[in-house]
Amino acid sequence: MDATLLGVALGLCLGLGLLVVYAAFRGRAAPRTAPRRRLVPDQIALRITAAALGAAVLGLATGWPVLALAGAVAGWQIPQMVTRRQAERQHMQRAVGLIEFIELLADMLEGSGQGLEAVVRSAAQVAPRSVRRETEILAAELGGRVSMAEALAAFAGVMADPICDQLVMAFRLGESEQLGRVLRSVAAGGRAEVDLRRRVDASRSGVLWTGRMIIGLTIAIALLLAVVDRTYVAPYATPGGQLLLL
Repeated sequence: MDATLLGVALGLCLGLGLLVVYAAFRGRAAPRTAPRRRLVPDQIALRITAAALGAAVLGLATGWPVLALAGAVAGWQIPQMVTRRQAERQHMQRAVGLIEFIELLADMLEGSGQGLEAVVRSAAQVAPRSVRRETEILAAELGGRVSMAEALAAFAGVMADPICDQLVMAFRLGESEQLGRVLRSVAAGGRAEVDLRRRVDASRSGVLWTGRMIIGLTIAIALLLAVVDRTYVAPYATPGGQLLLL
């Protein structure tokens, strides 16, 4: 027992030392400027339910308080991971829809001979479904008392995408003969950026999938041993073993 506690103490000291070194090299983090997302009651209820379920499953299967705590943490984080993944996919779909909307604007500017505001209102009616709501709001604001600059600034704030920022910069050219060509250039650059995002996302997904597979297999084997052959993992049932596992 003395050797076990000594090993645990040395391991904690080593981990604390590495953490201090990392913090020294990383430096002070920049202050957050964007407001943090607040959880809605439904999300809180879902995460609390998942945390309670994870704690109950691992706690009852092993009888180890540390694994019950780990199950609660995992249950709290998994819904957020799923929601984040869905948000990333939705953001990608909106980027693609925005590019198609820009190409539509370029075609209508070159072929219809209408003014910029009229083209935006017409294009909003047939915009891709992923951005139709935002474009319809933009068209409604242009039809009211809101100026073009204010409407475009609000549209860019809602979209929150650098491709939309480039679209707003292009609109500042006004009724220029080169506007259609500029919009096509923005659309081409946006497609290249979306392709880059997809490649980065694919590489990240491979790394994340490998890490999750390793963690999942480790947890599955540990649970199997804890249920089938408790003699192999019996040392972890002691207070020193729980501290080491923690």
